Amino acid sequence: MAAASSGPDPSRSAEALLRARSRLLCPPHGSRRLGPEALRTALVDLHELWLSSRAADARIGPGTAVVALGGLARRDLVPHSGLDLLLVYDPRQSGLDPATSLRIGQALWGPLREPGIGGHHAVSTVGETVQAAISDPRDGMGLLAARAIAGDPDLVTHLIRVARNTWRDRLRSHFDELAAEIRARWAGAGNLAQRVEPELNNSHGGLRDIHLLNALATAELTEQPAAEVTQANALILDVRTELRRRSGRARDTLPAQDAEQVAHDLGLADRVELTRRLSDAGAAVASATAAALRAARPGLPRPTSAAAGRPSPCRRPDHGVIEHSGEITLDGHTRPGRDPVLILRVAATAARTRLPIDRGTLHRLAEQAPELRAPWPAAALAYLQTLLGSGPAMINVVQTLDVAGLWARLLPEWGAIRHLAPPDPAHVWTVDRHQLEVCAHAAALTARVSRPDLLLLGALLHDIGRGHPRRNPPTTHHCHHGALLTGQIGHRLGLSPADLAALTAMVRHHQLLPHTATNHNPTDPATAHHVVDTLDGDPILLELLHALTEADARGTAPRTWTTWRATLINDLVRHCQQAMPTAPPRDRHPSDQPGDGGFRRPGHLQGPSPLEELTHSTGSRFILDEAEEDGLRDSPPPRDGSTPT
Repeated sequence: MAAASSGPDPSRSAEALLRARSRLLCPPHGSRRLGPEALRTALVDLHELWLSSRAADARIGPGTAVVALGGLARRDLVPHSGLDLLLVYDPRQSGLDPATSLRIGQALWGPLREPGIGGHHAVSTVGETVQAAISDPRDGMGLLAARAIAGDPDLVTHLIRVARNTWRDRLRSHFDELAAEIRARWAGAGNLAQRVEPELNNSHGGLRDIHLLNALATAELTEQPAAEVTQANALILDVRTELRRRSGRARDTLPAQDAEQVAHDLGLADRVELTRRLSDAGAAVASATAAALRAARPGLPRPTSAAAGRPSPCRRPDHGVIEHSGEITLDGHTRPGRDPVLILRVAATAARTRLPIDRGTLHRLAEQAPELRAPWPAAALAYLQTLLGSGPAMINVVQTLDVAGLWARLLPEWGAIRHLAPPDPAHVWTVDRHQLEVCAHAAALTARVSRPDLLLLGALLHDIGRGHPRRNPPTTHHCHHGALLTGQIGHRLGLSPADLAALTAMVRHHQLLPHTATNHNPTDPATAHHVVDTLDGDPILLELLHALTEADARGTAPRTWTTWRATLINDLVRHCQQAMPTAPPRDRHPSDQPGDGGFRRPGHLQGPSPLEELTHSTGSRFILDEAEEDGLRDSPPPRDGSTPT
């Protein structure tokens, strides 16, 4: 029977552990500073040696083992991490009773409860440990990476084998619950790839997603993670290591003000390079995680009903595209190499149906789909408009195309803003994600404008000029450079000269209203005349910029579109409308519009838009349903001046 030793060894105290750890994190002057990977290895070795010495003092015998979980088990312990430990025993083999095992546990990690160490520590039998895994699949997933630190290694091998089988069996009835918890975690922490201040652990594309991928592979529900996921894991761990070493505490959100120094610690040029590398890593992990969750479900047993043996029916939402097993894929007769519009048709269908694109379909499109030649055919532009008008569903689809390398085929200019850190700290998204957020918000405002197709394109491209090189002359402000890029993009899309002029003007002047309203008196007639003259008296352009300004603010950060800001912009627009001799003053809201959704275009913009042509020919909807629209668009500011909730 094991028993705790009598006299404590000072070298095995909590103080000794903390001093040794401090020397690793802050080496004395003249000592070598360890790189992030070497530091994690040294921390693992230090804690293993300390725990092994404590276990030897406690005389851990057969049928008993000290088991590491979490970062110590995975050998990726980052600075200021707690230790997750388990003392597991077999009562028959070890001869221990609960009281004795508890005393051994107290002797082992009593010092670990000192400030600065922390973690989770438990004592249980093999049966109790397995029962905990049955009760909570998250506990079972943690056991899949367990590792013996001291004691009986055969006992730990048996525990891991039983835990793996138990977790896999339990997952059959708890898969939807696990998936819901994962989605809730993503919603709370955001997307690592496109946050200006990414959360490295819990976000979509973060370290916990990598742990999930490894767990699904260990349970033999999916393949082992690809090499790009392994490389992403190393980079995210390095960033997390340097962030914690520099901050001196356990933190997982990388603040924008610390990113420059962390980049320097990692040997990178600047914050921009770090943001792009980290975003690429997060995008790879997020894509792999979403695909793994879809792949894991078929590996679980089907319900034993009469309908279980029948194949799921296929729907055909568009030509050559089918919905199968909850995914968008190609039918057996479609040849991607002969259909240049197929990428956009698949994307529009996925956004319209809110279904993911099958991974094999993405690979086929990447390998076989031809380039769209300029000018685009009308069908291609129409499908692009349908995609952009799908609201929040569009964001995931574009991200999927981007990871597969397909979005850059459609918009080569997108590469300059891909995962680009914004210059303004008010932004919570990278520049590319901000464009998509603005487009999603603009989709909820299409009923307020006469040209919803131009509003969506303007939202997609309004900041495309932010990626131009810094060496360009100062005259190429991002609005002006963006207008130049928009001109070549619009020409490639096949826009008419009038539409191309309106779109480039939107991008060139997309900051006109907010800058004017916040820096000048919006009720001054001179202010209104300045705006009207800048826009050449075009009421449709003013209308588009009004909606784009609101979408831009909403897509910047939560609560950016305030009642105060809305009032300033609305006052300015109203006075500008009154100053325009060709259009009567209007204060349009979605509820004021006629049944056609506001698709009327006076003057030089008459005629059906490509989006209307698609809607007429295919019956596809691009206006959001009421639930989604309410989620993106607040009510107009109340007349009593109170702040809307």
